[in-house]
Amino acid sequence: MIAFILTILFFTIVHTIEISFLSTMPFSIHLAPLLYAVVTYLIQHLGIYKIALWLPLHGFILDYYQIGTSSFQIIAYGIAALSIMYLARHVFTNRSFYGVMANALISFLILISIQSIILFTESLLGRKVLWSIFVDELIVGAGFLVLIIILMYPIINRLRLLFIRSQSDVRFKKPYNVK
Repeated sequence: MIAFILTILFFTIVHTIEISFLSTMPFSIHLAPLLYAVVTYLIQHLGIYKIALWLPLHGFILDYYQIGTSSFQIIAYGIAALSIMYLARHVFTNRSFYGVMANALISFLILISIQSIILFTESLLGRKVLWSIFVDELIVGAGFLVLIIILMYPIINRLRLLFIRSQSDVRFKKPYNVK
């Protein structure tokens, strides 16, 4: 139960940072897919597959508040979550930096493809779609995805190793009252 509450709290923090904080930044920083990079890292490097539910939930929130380039974001992010899990289990089975980066970029390409199909269908139904803005957002988003993973990977890896070392040190320390 505590793990579930911590997971929801961590999702809320990361989602709030992406939606509330990054969206107010100048230039194109608001296009940084922070939640997507965190989910890819946690699935690929740490093997936490329950985190894949964060992406469809993120898509639902984007649909509910009508944020984003297309409607039905829940479908696009759901398929992206499935692709991340498939790539982590069957294609990039190592947990290296390159595996995380390749998984993130390939699954982001799948997300872009699904969003493009949804936008194309909406344009056939009469909705005006600004393709130049969509393409610019995707290029900048992919660039920020690479940058986030480059910055996030060594920091989280060092924190994880520090946590493992601190836990192993605690197990082997002698009690204070032993002579």
